[in-house]
This record gives sequence, structure tokens and C-alpha cells, in this order.
Amino acid sequence: MRKTIKVDLLNISDLIERYNTDKVSNKLINYIVEAASSLKNKEITEIIINNNLEIPAKRLIREGLQEEYEKCTKKRHYINLIQLFYILAGVIVLIFAFLITNEVLKEIILIGGWVFLWSAMEMEMTSDFIEYRRRKIIKRLLGCKITEVKFINGIQSDIDEVL
Repeated sequence: MRKTIKVDLLNISDLIERYNTDKVSNKLINYIVEAASSLKNKEITEIIINNNLEIPAKRLIREGLQEEYEKCTKKRHYINLIQLFYILAGVIVLIFAFLITNEVLKEIILIGGWVFLWSAMEMEMTSDFIEYRRRKIIKRLLGCKITEVKFINGIQSDIDEVL
């Protein structure tokens, strides 16, 4: 089954960022990713861009999707580093707790160590799943067909024929 995502570019602010004309709009990329998030894994996706601008959008959208994928990957690495820190801190605090002889202080430090370990597990269960799903959607969008069309006098034609 083929699923299409339709994008209407009516003005320049729909396509590019306000202060950086070399970068595609974050709102546009987020719209495309959100539209694709309802798709099942086996559905083939095509992005159809109704481009009423003089700027070719296909390259900018593909670059924007690639940039978003790289940003998600960097965020995943950052979360992994934070998790590693929490795990190491938790283990060190737990080891320290077993060396203390005062029972009350030992219990307080022991709870603190388990809180560090639980924080690492919570990060793995929540944020990692969301980022994994987003990366998977963007990777599928990077491999899909992107078609630019333009309406001239109410008739659709390929943008390549127009330009």
C-alpha cells in the first residue's frame, strides 16, 4: 500500500528558516515526520511537494531530513553518556555504602545509589524509545521518493517541466 505525504509550499517561510536561507524550516521537517509516524513499517511512502515558489525544495527537504537524523543520533549518544555517568555514580555510591559502618548513614547512601541506577534505567525506557522511533521514521523518509509538482492554471505538472 502506498502512502503519500502532501506538502503545500505557498510562501518562502513555509520552506526555509527565517534567518538562515540555506536551511529548511524545522516546522516543515517536524510536519513530515509527524505525518509519517502513523505509517506502518511495510507502507511505502512518497512525499509530494506542491511547490509554488521559485526555489527547488526537494534537495532542501532531503538535507533537512538528513540533518534531523544526525541530530537524533547525536542526542542518542548524549543520552548514552548520561546513562553511563548515572550507572558509574550509582555503583560507586553503592560500594561506598557497604564500607560505612553507621547503619542510618549506610541506608541513606544506599538509597542514593539505587536512585542513580534507577535514573539510568528510566532514561533507557522512556527517552530512548521515543528517539529510536523518530530515527527509524526519518531513515525511512530518507529512502522514500520525493516529487515536486507545481500547479499552473489549476493543472498539475512536474516541476522539472516547468523550470
